[in-house]
Amino acid sequence: MDLLRNIIKSIQGRTKETLDLLERMTEGDLEIYLCDLLKERKYLVVVDDVWQKEAWESLKRAFPDSKNGSRVINTTRKEDVAERADDRGFVHKLCFLCQEESWDLFCRKLVDVRAMIPAMESLAKDMVEKCRGLPLAIVVLSGLLSHKKGAKRMAKGERLPLEEHY
Repeated sequence: MDLLRNIIKSIQGRTKETLDLLERMTEGDLEIYLCDLLKERKYLVVVDDVWQKEAWESLKRAFPDSKNGSRVINTTRKEDVAERADDRGFVHKLCFLCQEESWDLFCRKLVDVRAMIPAMESLAKDMVEKCRGLPLAIVVLSGLLSHKKGAKRMAKGERLPLEEHY
């Protein structure tokens, strides 16, 4: 329901009248309302990180197929959600990066690779390996280490927030 409301707000704006109306609506009402808003429009909607088939089914009903080139891109880690997205749709499975590609991405995103001392490089390679080929994790890690505080903590052997998650 929150996602339906947010999509409607991004189309209509956040006037007090709209906000009040949306708060009173049921899930079915929101689906119909959004569908009516989009019927005459060409749209591209990206729905990121859908985990449940039921959530996608509810959202899917709100997007009209007006045969006008409109598209919905759904990202998910759940194969069953992706496969149920659309009978005519295309499921693109992303592959994890290999260790060499992971290190290359890390180095390309790091602000100053030359500033890394050999001990830091070894530790950084271990941390990149813990990202298990996930590009977003690698980019976040390089961002943390691009800042002086992150690099200093790493040089001291302290744990960085990212390490606790991977």
